[in-house]
Amino acid sequence: MAEKSAAFRLVSGVRDTSLGQGNKVHILTGTHGFPDGVMKPDAGLFADDVAAFGDRPGVTVHDVPGMSSNEISAVSRQPGAIIGGICNSGACLAPHM
Repeated sequence: MAEKSAAFRLVSGVRDTSLGQGNKVHILTGTHGFPDGVMKPDAGLFADDVAAFGDRPGVTVHDVPGMSSNEISAVSRQPGAIIGGICNSGACLAPHM
């Protein structure tokens, strides 16, 4: 179950801290990421994150494969907590930061 995973606890902690400070939380998900920045879509990852976090006030779960480069960049620059729920998110999201 997602709620018992380390990732869930990490995201929950960031979410709680950010929301406690009056900030929004944006989770970028829905894809596998590789060290070279290549991403491979996986709708199951998005579905899992929506199930785990989608109904939480102040949290928006974004499906990266369905977004344009400009949309990803816009979300990446939002105030609050931006969570790259993607392996190798540093490499994959760097062009959008």
